[in-house]
Amino acid sequence: KGVEAVSMHNQKALFLSASQYDPSRQLAVIEVFHQRRVDGIIVGDSQLGDAQMNRLARIKVPTVFLNSQVDHAYPGFHAVGIDNYAGGVLAAQHLWALGHRHLAYLGSTKRPASNQMRSLGFAETLRGYGLPPSALATHHSTSLADDLRIGYELASAIDYTQTTALFCYNDSIALGALTYCRSAGIDVPQRLSIVGFDDVAIAQFSMPALTTIAQPKVALGETAMQLLLAVLAGQPTIDTILTPTLVVRHSSAPAPKGTAQ
Repeated sequence: KGVEAVSMHNQKALFLSASQYDPSRQLAVIEVFHQRRVDGIIVGDSQLGDAQMNRLARIKVPTVFLNSQVDHAYPGFHAVGIDNYAGGVLAAQHLWALGHRHLAYLGSTKRPASNQMRSLGFAETLRGYGLPPSALATHHSTSLADDLRIGYELASAIDYTQTTALFCYNDSIALGALTYCRSAGIDVPQRLSIVGFDDVAIAQFSMPALTTIAQPKVALGETAMQLLLAVLAGQPTIDTILTPTLVVRHSSAPAPKGTAQ
């Protein structure tokens, strides 16, 4: 919405294509856009490798990466993203304040850069509070399955004799974990708290409604398009990192009595 709104306001035509996290497909789409002589390109959630980035650099079309999963430090490339580390910090602060002392992170290597930073922000914040390493379990799925299934499968492998809180890479994984808990008779949030990331539309309608770290999605799109327009106009630009926020709903609650120790 943000990209489209700024495009329309500036009377720019917008072409869209989805690549399903496939680097080869991403580059193929970029090549097509280049052949159509587009003025600039915004690449969302890029996973382009070095060879593909080198090819993109040779095309020399002004490019903005939005929430990129790879290093974009090439001449002519620009970036807008979310502070994933800060999101992990917010989740840790929230769950720690609720008294949770045995926690787990559920991630996915499909988005390696953001997954690493969210996990790192979460873990380092908890260590800073004095949480021993043994009290934090980290599970990263390498599966290419959909995130709901990943969340269900990861949640099924958790030892719930002590674990009272899960922080999930995104809302889809969190909703998959919530589905597992429902099937296993684990009460959320009375027995287990779950926090997601993104604040997708369905998060507020899950049962219970999902506590999550919200990305300013419209602002990200607006900023990316504004940055691209500035590049095209020859104006000085800087890469931009936006800050996520905590949205507290009903999937997180104080740790069960006798576990906050």
